[in-house]
Amino acid sequence: MAMIRQTRIRRARKLASMVLVVSVGAVAGAGAHAAEAPAPSAVRFDRDILPILADTCFACHGPDAANRQADLRLDTLKGATAPRDGSPAIVPGNPEASVLLERLRSTDPDVVMPPPGTNKVVTPEQREKIEAWIASGAPYEGHWAYRPLVRPVPPAAGPAIDAFIERDLDGEGLEPVGAADRATLARRVSLDLTGLPPEPAEIDAFLADPSQQAYELYVDRLLASPAHAERMAAWWLDLVRYADSVGYHGDQEVTVWPYRDWVIRAFAENMPFDRFTREQLAGDLIPGNTLDQRVAAAYNRLGMMSAEGGAQAEEYLLKYAADRVRDVSGAWLGSTLGCAECHDHKYDPFTMRDFYSMAAYFADIEERGVYDIGQGRDKAWGRMELFTTPQQAAELAALDEAVATAKLDLETDTPSLAAAREAWIARVKRNPWKTLAPVTSAASGGATLALQDDGSLLASGPRPETGDTTLVFEVPPGPLAGLRLEALTHDSLPQKGPGRADNGNLVVSEVTLALRNAAAGREAVGHADDKRVPLTHAVASFEQSVAGTITPSGKWLAAYAIDGQQSGDNV
Repeated sequence: MAMIRQTRIRRARKLASMVLVVSVGAVAGAGAHAAEAPAPSAVRFDRDILPILADTCFACHGPDAANRQADLRLDTLKGATAPRDGSPAIVPGNPEASVLLERLRSTDPDVVMPPPGTNKVVTPEQREKIEAWIASGAPYEGHWAYRPLVRPVPPAAGPAIDAFIERDLDGEGLEPVGAADRATLARRVSLDLTGLPPEPAEIDAFLADPSQQAYELYVDRLLASPAHAERMAAWWLDLVRYADSVGYHGDQEVTVWPYRDWVIRAFAENMPFDRFTREQLAGDLIPGNTLDQRVAAAYNRLGMMSAEGGAQAEEYLLKYAADRVRDVSGAWLGSTLGCAECHDHKYDPFTMRDFYSMAAYFADIEERGVYDIGQGRDKAWGRMELFTTPQQAAELAALDEAVATAKLDLETDTPSLAAAREAWIARVKRNPWKTLAPVTSAASGGATLALQDDGSLLASGPRPETGDTTLVFEVPPGPLAGLRLEALTHDSLPQKGPGRADNGNLVVSEVTLALRNAAAGREAVGHADDKRVPLTHAVASFEQSVAGTITPSGKWLAAYAIDGQQSGDNV
């Protein structure tokens, strides 16, 4: 059985309204007509002109509205061709009418661009490129990421990838090396597809297969292997910031490996990407969703979480929301919206409205800003139980049934129980609690114990971090049924006690009881005639509920004060 961070979200019927727009062309082999790549031109904006403008002009005439001068923008066609006093900065097809070239060619220090004070210069060669570009119509190319995909035309017959590689090698004056031997080839493709070198038996089987399909069959076996799915999943898990700890403060452990295994299975099964996306972003909202789909939706809770004392919940909810927007945009759009958290993006078509609109889409994920470890780890992180095997689910169901039966037996009153209870009450009434003043007392570490009028002891003096206290009492005649230790407050103690720690705490780590014959004396501790009395049950009016990993239960329980271990873990 595992525990995974639970995602409860109420985004029903919203998924269809969330449109992530990515401009792509058709993919070869998809049954559509892909655009053909344009023939290379002498001057291209992205390759030849954009670097010049970005270096010499954009600081004053670029995307940053706060620093833009003369209300002139040269990074867009609309801005560069906008009507101005006289002619526009750029008149497509007419270099001589373009004010940009006029200013670049000027020798007047009050007119020339860039201004001399910028220490930027456009060289004659660069001016010739700009002139040729304007003469060709000044075509602006958007960033390659936002342009439709085009199908490139292979430069030669035969396998396309070989043709492109050979063209580039020829351009560099390089000769291709000879074909790798089959063992080297098998090792390379195994490392590529699985991240692991091949097993010797795999190499032997590949080398022993003389058929022309040997390599193809070998690759198919690698693609079908669990190692290939794990290699693919590793990249995705990095993208979605998968981790088994919370990331903040104490970096406490969280159990989220079922999501990791879901990703591995998705790659192993070659899950379609639209389904892969839908189940992670909103698997728990799919009608009739399965456990696997709810596990996939744990993507929404993979971000860091804080349990730090003093943290502000609203602040951390905003941190989580911003992190989620960054990750969704980076993982699915391949372009982060992160910069738009504070301002419209300067170089991508993203605005602050886009950033906060995407954050709002995920705003009804049920999570807390600051998580309280004091509630216990499962409740603190908002987890849900899941079972990795049907046998685990059946075993837990059987245990739950046994617990329910035992509780019913415990809570069902019977005549015999009622009689025993009444008898016990009568004995308690006949033998009420008696306050015993110690005959002698001693404390280690130099602390002193002063007997008070009410029979209590008041500690003072040095305050060792830990210490032993020995109390000797004269037990009155009659049966001894129990021992009660009372910790009292006092004005002289830090925070008025009951302890002497700076915060007033008192920790009782172990209580032992021994009986001694009066003839053996009262002063010595650990006398040979002492008879250890076993303590079988301990309860407390207050037990601190959190002890982290210090105690087996994660709590400080009174029961640990009689377990025979001086652990310092019990209140």
